[in-house]
Amino acid sequence: MKKELNQLIMQRYKYFLLGISLLIVGITILETKANLSLWQETRTELNSKKAENSFYKELKSKDSYPNGKMVVFYDDREGKSEVETDDFSEYKKARLEVFHDNPHFVSVYSGYVSESIFIITLMAIVSGFVLFFYDNKTNFNTMLFSSKYRRRDIYLTKYKIVGGTLFLTLLVAKVARILSFVLFIPSEHLNANFFELLPSQLLQVSLLGVVFMISSFAGILLGEWVTGVITIFGFWYMFNSFVAGIFSIYSTLTDRIFSNPFLELTFFFNLSKRNTLPVFIYLGLFIVVSAILFIWGMKLYDQLPLENNGKYLMFDFLRRPIQLVFLVYLFVATTGSGLVDAIKINVTGVSPYGDYHPSVLQNLITTTIALSIGYLISVIAIYRKNPFTFIKKKEAL
Repeated sequence: MKKELNQLIMQRYKYFLLGISLLIVGITILETKANLSLWQETRTELNSKKAENSFYKELKSKDSYPNGKMVVFYDDREGKSEVETDDFSEYKKARLEVFHDNPHFVSVYSGYVSESIFIITLMAIVSGFVLFFYDNKTNFNTMLFSSKYRRRDIYLTKYKIVGGTLFLTLLVAKVARILSFVLFIPSEHLNANFFELLPSQLLQVSLLGVVFMISSFAGILLGEWVTGVITIFGFWYMFNSFVAGIFSIYSTLTDRIFSNPFLELTFFFNLSKRNTLPVFIYLGLFIVVSAILFIWGMKLYDQLPLENNGKYLMFDFLRRPIQLVFLVYLFVATTGSGLVDAIKINVTGVSPYGDYHPSVLQNLITTTIALSIGYLISVIAIYRKNPFTFIKKKEAL
């Protein structure tokens, strides 16, 4: 029976999986080729006499270089130049080095490693969301639920076939990307081996797995096309602001300053050599989050009420919690950090902005307006009610 279910799900998703897999492989090949070509072109350029003459000519003609030395790397965290030289051989060696031991170096020239963060993340969002949402909207779930297959088996099979295929495709593509750098760039210039580069790609795959799980979980909860699609993309569109708000509120409450809280997040989205991140802590966190969503989603899928198909939420008992989560999310992502900052400064009398003390009242008004608009939207979307009904009732009285 499970074999038949596997065949059914594979038949359902085979073209979708083929398309997504080809996109992942194609993007990885094109990016890797472009990265390696850039490095080869740079090496060819720097091996010429013209480049050497240009180096010394520029060094003499510029007054901006400290101590008469060319800045090659800048330490973003410390805010100062870290590698500078007046010797062309040292300059060339530094320019051709792909991965650096100091994770906070920022080259004043274009790096050799880049990835299509937006496209890959978008594929994870779409793939996760359609896994359950699309089947519900096309009545495929109705057919499955009326068959001999258990809901739990259907749930597990979907993740096994769709999630497993995408995970393996992404993992193989990332490993092949690492091997391409190791094979085509000499080790003295690469300054990294396979096992030093592997953690960054494992973290990237696991983080994309979390994105996939969150989106698929949302696909189980949501039941209406327009509001459902707006919700999932609105959530991810504001996610960066939400995380920034969390960092900002935490900084305000603890007096810990984050000069660039997202600096190390680039580790998740690029092929990198980093020894400073607690890799296993992040991997463990991603696995725990994914496991919670997986188990919770399975329990909800067992109770999925098909009669609510077409409503904003498939589960009536989740309307109030979802509304609360939405308002908290909106608060943190938009006005929360400003309000918390203003309150603390006015309570303590100490402002990091000199004589300027932000107005609590102004921030409170902004927050009230934002949350009021959010509340009205949530009432319309979640409860399908006119939020101004109570005004009409009062007028009638």
